[in-house]
Amino acid sequence: MGGTDSARDTARPRPARILGELFRAKLRSSELDTQAALAQEALQSRQLVSDLMTAARPIPWERVETIARALDTAPEWLAQVETQWRHARRAWRSTAETPIDDGQDEASHSATAASGPCPSTLPADPRVFVGRDSELRQLLDAPDPSRIVSIHAIAGMAGAGKTTLAVRAAHELAPRFPDGRYFVRLHAYSPSRQPADPAEVLGDLLLASGMDPAHLPDTFARRRDRWRALLSTKRVLLVLDDAVGHEQIEPLLPSGADCLTIVTSRHRLTVADMRLLALGALAGDSAVTLFLAVAGRDSTDRAEQRAGARIAEACGYLPLAIAMIAGQVAHHRRWTAADIAERATEIESAVDRIAALDEDAPSVRAAFDLSFQALTVTQQRLFGCLGSHPGREIDAYAAAALTGTDVVTSRRELLVLHRSHLLEEVSRGRYRMHDLLRDYSRGLTGTDGTEAVGELLGYYQRSSDNANHWSMVSTRGGDGQVQALAQEFDDQWHGLTWLRAERNNLLDCLDYVANQVPERLVALTTAVVGLLWSDGPLELAVRLLRRGAETAGSLDDRRGQAEISNHLGFAALVTGDTEQAIDLHRQALDYYRDLGHQLGVATASACLGEAYFAASEYERAREAFQQALDLYRRLGNELGEANAHNGLGATHFAVGENETAKDLFERALLLYRSFGSDMGVADALNYLGATHFAAGEFDAATDLFRQALAIFRRLGHRGKEAGTIDYIGAVHLVVGDYPKAADLFEQALGLHRELGNRLGQNTAAQNLIRARGAAHG
Repeated sequence: MGGTDSARDTARPRPARILGELFRAKLRSSELDTQAALAQEALQSRQLVSDLMTAARPIPWERVETIARALDTAPEWLAQVETQWRHARRAWRSTAETPIDDGQDEASHSATAASGPCPSTLPADPRVFVGRDSELRQLLDAPDPSRIVSIHAIAGMAGAGKTTLAVRAAHELAPRFPDGRYFVRLHAYSPSRQPADPAEVLGDLLLASGMDPAHLPDTFARRRDRWRALLSTKRVLLVLDDAVGHEQIEPLLPSGADCLTIVTSRHRLTVADMRLLALGALAGDSAVTLFLAVAGRDSTDRAEQRAGARIAEACGYLPLAIAMIAGQVAHHRRWTAADIAERATEIESAVDRIAALDEDAPSVRAAFDLSFQALTVTQQRLFGCLGSHPGREIDAYAAAALTGTDVVTSRRELLVLHRSHLLEEVSRGRYRMHDLLRDYSRGLTGTDGTEAVGELLGYYQRSSDNANHWSMVSTRGGDGQVQALAQEFDDQWHGLTWLRAERNNLLDCLDYVANQVPERLVALTTAVVGLLWSDGPLELAVRLLRRGAETAGSLDDRRGQAEISNHLGFAALVTGDTEQAIDLHRQALDYYRDLGHQLGVATASACLGEAYFAASEYERAREAFQQALDLYRRLGNELGEANAHNGLGATHFAVGENETAKDLFERALLLYRSFGSDMGVADALNYLGATHFAAGEFDAATDLFRQALAIFRRLGHRGKEAGTIDYIGAVHLVVGDYPKAADLFEQALGLHRELGNRLGQNTAAQNLIRARGAAHG
């Protein structure tokens, strides 16, 4: 037994063991002296806490963070935890990427990935929940086996606590729905934005369910059908918040008999087999309890109770308004009951004034006014700017860009707004504003926040350029632009991680600039499609690029036209249209030459070389790559040099000059490692593997292909993963293992097909035919 335990511990990645030790040490020094107590405090299972502390398996960051916060909220300790978790995650991924021989092929890898933790996008469970026990019980009884209704709607006026009730019920019900718990905001009343498009919502739901972004269907009907098929045999809980009407929610409803949907809306929805739960104001006693709990006041003190009753009455017994005022009172520990009662008088006066203007919910607006007035000038300015953000979430960096302050100040002030119930935290350090508060924020200054949004867009642009630093097609980085406030990334993985976290914000900003600031559209578009080349869908990248091309043409933006042409050429190449790819890269090359943009000339030349190579025009490809290499060397651009060496190596390899090719690939590998391009390293490893394969050195080739495959999986680049599976399949084919070769080619073909990569499809399909023919020959 001892030997087995020792072997298990050795198999665990060292960073994961360090992470476990961090938690064990903190637990020993905390008031929560047992794992069971910690699990109860963190609202997590005891098994999950145990697995974290023993490094038994990878744990999603959201769960790790929740457990960490239950132990300690010190930012330096949380930062240490997150650092170790990131190291552990990468180490876990590395050890999980078992070679496809030795009994684990690509199919088992996919099955393992699919059997991960239950997908969940639920917001945090409400910290305080009172006065809705009867309504909650109706929702908790919904999944009873004898029930008929699978859709429940919560209707009520603004501020009545519809979302709070739905989220609390969802957390209570979560264990009964092991296949997924999803929360979707439909934005019926979100300011300055249209209600959520069901097609986009379906896309988000499919991604949240674990679908690779590159496989996302590109039409509404296909997404709807895929969603319904996915849920037909599953037990899933879906919360649709702030719905417009049945036309919006009907396509989103799960098809499975064991699924449950909870909908919130200010309207009384009419959908077949839906049960309606009308939510009014809180009862008096419950409203007082809510106030005292959030404010942190003594619930047994009669004077406090009377003051709380005055506040609750002044707030119209609406939970949102009560919690807002209570959050403000919580910051004033020295206030007496008389002070609180005086605050109630101020609310009543404000309500009377606002009601005279025919406001729908004067008590809510009064609570907003008084909470805003209690902020410092700096906090008021931040709050006023937040409403102008075109996206859905914000962190300290984006807040600093909006307000022109430093990140430390913004992080501190965001936390104050959160504690004052003016923001909700969606994950560590990331916040979202309630739609009513966003609308209120936009009306504070009487301006559209154009200048602040301009600074924000600049931040997203600069950070995206930094994240795309390792991209072959990028020509924005390193050309002397002022960086000011921007995110910096140590490696390609962190750059991709940031782009993925900000994906929705960046797409929202793209829509904003398309309508408001078209001169920014091209630069931001090329930054965003850098992520789409990796994650897909390619159809979205092409649509965005075509919009960018129209804008660049209308503005006579020559550099923008050059960048868009180069990106569109890349899109044409991966979709199999090599002739169009050549034309577009030539066009980009002409633009860059006219501009005298040397980095652009080098990049377009390298891309043109790729297109010529795909068209089997090897001499032209070699000339283009050589021109790119010479320019990159003069510019001191290591990444460009590495790309050009790889391209030149490919042209020599294609005509049988194996040793020359191997030398060029090895030079590329050294440059990629020096530059820190993980993607480039994997590409070079694949090329080197091909030279060993051609020399009959199959073991060496397979080892190199496996190394590349591990990197592509870690980076999440499914297209390159598919290509590498093709290579490994070719090894199995040539050594006579035809069934495994056919299986690998079939998997690669499926990936290429879902990505829309016609060139890859053709290669995988031809290889599959050869493998099946050999198996039956």
